[in-house]
Amino acid sequence: LILVYLGTNATFTFSRQYDLPHLFLFSLNAIWIFHFFRFYKSETRKNLIYAAIVFGLTTCVRPTQVILGILPFILILRKEKNLFSTIKILLAFPIFAFIWNIPQIIYWYTVGGSLFIPNLHTEKIVLTDPNLIDFLFSYRKGWLIYSPAFLLLIPSFFYLFKQNRTLFWGSITASFAYIYIMSSWECWWYASSFGSRVMTDIYPLLAIPLVFLIKETAKLTVKISLAVVGVVAIALNLFQSHQVELGLISGDRMTKEHYWYIFGKTSINEYHTDYLLLSRGDLDWTERLASRGYEEYTIVQDTILDIDVSKSTIPGEYLDIHKFELYDKVPTYESQLEVILEAKTTDNTRSSFLRMEAYGKSNYMWNTFDISKDLTVNDSLELLTYRFNLDWIRHKNDGLQIYVHNPEDVEVELGRMVIVAHSLLRD
Repeated sequence: LILVYLGTNATFTFSRQYDLPHLFLFSLNAIWIFHFFRFYKSETRKNLIYAAIVFGLTTCVRPTQVILGILPFILILRKEKNLFSTIKILLAFPIFAFIWNIPQIIYWYTVGGSLFIPNLHTEKIVLTDPNLIDFLFSYRKGWLIYSPAFLLLIPSFFYLFKQNRTLFWGSITASFAYIYIMSSWECWWYASSFGSRVMTDIYPLLAIPLVFLIKETAKLTVKISLAVVGVVAIALNLFQSHQVELGLISGDRMTKEHYWYIFGKTSINEYHTDYLLLSRGDLDWTERLASRGYEEYTIVQDTILDIDVSKSTIPGEYLDIHKFELYDKVPTYESQLEVILEAKTTDNTRSSFLRMEAYGKSNYMWNTFDISKDLTVNDSLELLTYRFNLDWIRHKNDGLQIYVHNPEDVEVELGRMVIVAHSLLRD
């Protein structure tokens, strides 16, 4: 318990981000797992009902909790050796999951006109393109980078396999399925947090194999080694949690360079944030980083689009201009696009919007510029220049679509469009 709480990002998540669902899911998962194992050992029916009730509530908090139903399913199936009887025993789990979600379903139908609206984000779960390596090991938000205590799961699952293969297959399958699906979310770093905050939800499950490791280490040298690893993990976690509070560790923009720049420090003379991932709102980074001459960075420039549009907008309609895949054009998502456009308008008091949208499985980044109001009214084309930073590119076939949204009674004529990419390469 000490290792799981003090030696991982649970410390920061539960004490500083308790307004998010993770602390509650951690607690609820611990409760239903406890009651399920009471039933599994003694077959007390009330414990099964308690487990089903609490499990159902967790699915209302976060629907992806249904993944953890793999654990009781595998354990009961291997015990009963019959699919029908297994489903019969565990029938209360989906029943209570449905009951708890009835108010949500009614709300969806009343407000949204559908019985099931699974996602209110622009991002989606894309199972065919997970971010497993980044989710587990990246400096940005890698779970095992910021909670290395769970590297002990490797020998832990080995001991669990030797002692209880049914429990091994149940826990490792549920754990891996959860990690895989969480890493398949397009926003796999889950906004601002210390480490991977979504992993704290299943720490009660991951604690089980840790118990087998601690329990089975009879040799004194192994016990001492585990104690040393535990103390180091706790010390590192508490220190880095303090660094988050000091603002040295960023909640969502960490890089390898910044991690080692601030490692082991609570104050730095002339501290800077230039090593962090680029902020989308920082439009001056190209000049700033170029002037400071960091050896770790190279800024490359390339013209990725040069076309003659030669089209005019029609009031109230959309005008498609161009569409292309980003990975074919830029070497990294840390790129700033400079858009140079020739245009003229019939009325600069009315709006006509140039929209630059990054898209993948969904449209996740919008950059909008009111070209009509940025022009004067005359007979010749004027030159407009806009800059914006790309968001994180989610998939290899993500692209950029360019069009003009013309909601008002104005006509805008477009001429030549050039897009120059300024890309930051990290050595």
